[in-house]
Amino acid sequence: MTEPIRLVIADDHPVVRSGLQDMLSSQPDFEVIGEATNGAEAVELTARLRPRVVLMDLRMPEMDGVAATAQIKSNHPDTYVLVLTNEDGDADIRQAIGAGAIGYLLKDAPHEELFHAIRIAAQGKSLLAPAVAAHLMERIRSSVEEASDDREVEAHTLEAPGESNKEAARRQATSPPTGTVTFLFTDIEGSTSLWEKYPAQMQAALARHDEILGSNIEANGGYVFKTVGDAYCAAFTTAKKALAATLAAQRSLFAEEWDERSKLRVRMALHTGATEERDGDYFGPPINRVARLLSAGHGGQILLSAVTYGLVRDNLEPGAELRDLGEHRLKDLRHTEHIFQFVVPDLPSDFPLLRTLDTHSDERYSLTRLIGSGGMAEVYLAHDQELDRDVAFKVLRDQYSDDEQFVERFKREARNAALLSHPNIVAVHDRGRTENGAYYIVMECLPGGTLKEYILRGGPLPVTAAVAIALQVARALQAAHERGVIHRDIKPQNILLTESGNAKVTDFGLARAASAVTMTQEGALLGTAHYLSPEQARRHPATPQSDLYSLGVVLYEMLTGELPHDAETPMGIAMKHVSGELRSPREVSPDVPEEINAVTVRLLTVNPKDRYQDAAELIDDLERVQRGESPTFIAARQQAASPATTTPRSLPAGLDPGGLPQEPKPGEVPTPPSPAHPGSAKDGVRHRHRARPWVLLAAGLVAALALVVIIVWILVPG
Repeated sequence: MTEPIRLVIADDHPVVRSGLQDMLSSQPDFEVIGEATNGAEAVELTARLRPRVVLMDLRMPEMDGVAATAQIKSNHPDTYVLVLTNEDGDADIRQAIGAGAIGYLLKDAPHEELFHAIRIAAQGKSLLAPAVAAHLMERIRSSVEEASDDREVEAHTLEAPGESNKEAARRQATSPPTGTVTFLFTDIEGSTSLWEKYPAQMQAALARHDEILGSNIEANGGYVFKTVGDAYCAAFTTAKKALAATLAAQRSLFAEEWDERSKLRVRMALHTGATEERDGDYFGPPINRVARLLSAGHGGQILLSAVTYGLVRDNLEPGAELRDLGEHRLKDLRHTEHIFQFVVPDLPSDFPLLRTLDTHSDERYSLTRLIGSGGMAEVYLAHDQELDRDVAFKVLRDQYSDDEQFVERFKREARNAALLSHPNIVAVHDRGRTENGAYYIVMECLPGGTLKEYILRGGPLPVTAAVAIALQVARALQAAHERGVIHRDIKPQNILLTESGNAKVTDFGLARAASAVTMTQEGALLGTAHYLSPEQARRHPATPQSDLYSLGVVLYEMLTGELPHDAETPMGIAMKHVSGELRSPREVSPDVPEEINAVTVRLLTVNPKDRYQDAAELIDDLERVQRGESPTFIAARQQAASPATTTPRSLPAGLDPGGLPQEPKPGEVPTPPSPAHPGSAKDGVRHRHRARPWVLLAAGLVAALALVVIIVWILVPG
């Protein structure tokens, strides 16, 4: 019998996941082995379950479908990603395919079309849904037909016998490529100002600039179809050749010994697309996109679109990387662009923030580079010009700026964190809106990364470090709970580390007052499934004990490097939290001391009443563990279990505690034992004799009762 096609569904909407599950279960050759609510979960499930096909939505929190697809294809080339989405824009399609998706379908496709697509994808064959293909064909119909013929002619010409690579490159430099083309656009940053100040030096510098760019483009088979001032526009048959020309030119420009008054820094952008070529010039959306991409960069920077990234990422030279700069809106373009920066060790890699519609702050904060990206926001390293310090600048993604629920959560994070001034809570310095209307929060910058990253890199923490971090998080929770604020999303991703290893809690976006409602209107679970308390899994209101449970999961993970509960779906994980079945940390790792093991197990009890009643009680026990003492509740049990101490009775003279005659000391006259109380011996015997009749009577009654039971059992039928 043929093995079924193993599937993972990645979609943030529970109704969609449930509908797909029911639909796919009707096919005997399909097996749904997991569900993910965001891109990060999809990547994790793929690594653990190794499905054949992942059905991937594009718009998801924490990590979108494009980024998840890129990670999955990079790590698991034998898993195929089939995009299933409502998005039908050209940019969405290009980015998904560029990231490695094998196919692209719309969610309203007929069932049979979806089933067919899954079976085709499982064979490693690419496909586009008819509706998607028709949409693209409408946009590029004329150029596609032309490209088909030109590709065949070009392929035969390139294979002409006896032609050297240099001759082929020179011929391509005079022959414009057609069909799908990779474009390189360049210009000199600040050239107008340099021309105004140093015209003589700039004339010589520009001649050298043109020589460097022209020679490197020609050497890699590029076709220069336009120059405007100091700007170059070139076309290449492949993205690989375009990137090679770009890197060679940038290296030559940085190696050049320029006059200090005319030192040139050139920004470069690469984008791949199908365009129309007429008389050696190009027209169409890809030209507009690469021009806008170039305008976002800085001198010395190399930027790539998502499509070009997908074409070159597997063919980089050693030491090179493609740095993810996130998704951005570009001027006059309807669809966003996922932008990447090409980085090599011998060229500068740190540049100011991209000049896009999403990343303007204000005059006070100078944004430098992207340092983190989540489902609803991006975080940039920035410099506070007024106070001369580095800060973290968190910006709500543009697509959520009109969503009241996301905006309120973003504002609530700023309000809650600002109210909670504590050494173990990330400080919020400022909040507001950019000139383009984007909401932002300015926070202290912590270069140590997240606790989750630390665990993933190094595995379980030393016990002393785990206890210290748990203690610091508990103190942060104590400060929040005393203010009536429940975090509701304690997890290692929300615990940042300083350079010295101290912990600070962040992301109070899900936090609410203890009296507030704790579910969305749809009744969805709030928080991350692996760290969710049992009462939250049952959709009951979160309490301070819920935060302590989540901290217990974090402590468990620090001690063992594993999570206490795991399953194929978030709902399955939540149900395991509710079940109460738990392998203690010592069962996973015998090196875990009993004291901290007991604290962890108590934190993870299902009934909140059996946990620590508040953070202060937990803090006291963690401090006792740090001192090498038993937790308070363990010490109390040990004391209750020990034999009761009583005052010893006075012993007859001449007897030691063992009842033996004492030896007289030298020179001491032995004292004879005092006679027992008159009649005491006889009384003892008499008491023992009195007890015997009662014992015999009880034994007789038991025997009689047993006899009656046996008789009834024999006589009563059935």
